Amino acid sequence: IVTVPVATTLVAAPVVTQSKVASGEAIVINIPNASGGYTPVTLIKHKTGYIGPQGEYYEGHPTVEQLRVLYGN
Repeated sequence: IVTVPVATTLVAAPVVTQSKVASGEAIVINIPNASGGYTPVTLIKHKTGYIGPQGEYYEGHPTVEQLRVLYGN
């Protein structure tokens, strides 16, 4: 597990941070959640897409709406 610092800024758009991990690049996207806050979602770059925390694979860069389905509640 890689811990990536997340900016705690209240903005309308999700905050994205990046870091390097052993297997590639990791990004954290703060997804707006149902309680009015944000849920940090760490994605690991894999070939041409990203792997999410639940092992799901996104071809290319996932949208906030795609991530909100799994992580916005």
